[in-house]
Amino acid sequence: MKNLRSFLGNPNGKMCLIIITALSVFIILSSIYSVNNIDENINPNSPMGNRPIPEARNRSHIEGAGFAFLALGAQANQMNCPAAIESLARFSGWNGDVYLITDQQYCFNPDEIVRHSGLPPEKFHYVVTDENFNQGGYDFEHPKIGFRMARVRSLNMKTKLFELINDPKIHTIAYVDCDILFTQPQCAQEFVSTGPSWEDFPIRFSHVFRNRQGELEDIHAGSFVIHREHSKQALKMWHDQIALGTDEGDNDAYMRVYQTFETDHRTENKAAAGAAAGAGATVATTEGDSISHSNAHDSNSLIQAQVHAKKVHNPMEPGEISRGISTDYTDQRNWFEKFIELENNHEFCMQHIPKARCARYGRKKIQHYVDRFHLKTYAGGHMYCTSAFLRSFLYGWAPLGYLPFCPKMEQIL
Repeated sequence: MKNLRSFLGNPNGKMCLIIITALSVFIILSSIYSVNNIDENINPNSPMGNRPIPEARNRSHIEGAGFAFLALGAQANQMNCPAAIESLARFSGWNGDVYLITDQQYCFNPDEIVRHSGLPPEKFHYVVTDENFNQGGYDFEHPKIGFRMARVRSLNMKTKLFELINDPKIHTIAYVDCDILFTQPQCAQEFVSTGPSWEDFPIRFSHVFRNRQGELEDIHAGSFVIHREHSKQALKMWHDQIALGTDEGDNDAYMRVYQTFETDHRTENKAAAGAAAGAGATVATTEGDSISHSNAHDSNSLIQAQVHAKKVHNPMEPGEISRGISTDYTDQRNWFEKFIELENNHEFCMQHIPKARCARYGRKKIQHYVDRFHLKTYAGGHMYCTSAFLRSFLYGWAPLGYLPFCPKMEQIL
């Protein structure tokens, strides 16, 4: 309350409050308009129907692995982090370590989360960080970030999970966005224990986007798995890029670092190919050029030149955790996680329900799907999607941190 009086007593604070109020009205009206103009042709009763999501009959864990959820800034003013944890335990059957990390200690009840999820109390860890992501603010230096400044800063905490989880027994962490619900028994265990070599792929994402030539186009940072040692360098570079504040999202920052190495490696590969040609090798460079030389006289130097001519490995090369092998880059059925599509009857391990999908389908249609879980977190009858009147406050630009309490947006409207 003292911070609030100080904020309002400052002329700049008053001006900021006026601007925020005006923008709130504009964004709320825009949200209402978008919700009232969603596609009403989607039938919530088809094709998924009303069948309940079955709970896992058995519970298990992977030794040395844990799941982490971030409830930072305005994310703490929602109920979906406890819901995600409940779904992880009840429907996937995970009974291993779970970490809920927040900067708003008074926003959650750890005992209630344990009771609703059925997790062993000693396996649930409530971690409070000293950093604050709930003070709003505007990034004047980078207008495309604008009022999302606090939100973009909070994304960087994904790269610091091993600093926040300092238990040396935990060597593998699966990060999952809070607006995700687990749907299938044992799929969480499969997600955290499946994937390509750590030596070649320091971070394993739920999926990456490549073109038909296999070239990386984007990554999805809503769920991924990292290793305490093997991921250290990649996480540091990802962190440093996000910290610059020049990228709109964590995936943008990751791709910027990745592309920087790709550009550098093209030059290195071409130079190495030239050296190989000098020893009599014929080498295809990353640009598709062929450099050859026919006067080879030293087989050992030829072999060494061929080794050096191999493509330099990108330390940010992302791995993909897949449930099967497919040569079709458009085939998504083997993904672990997918943004929810009510018109699709394929159930994924992790159904992602972001604000954009709430706006696309509307609260009632999303709720029809969520009701199939019978989540204890929402036993009070509250809806999963935030009301259009309040959704704008959940993007991290409103100074909710000045409030002397922690309102849950789903409980207000």
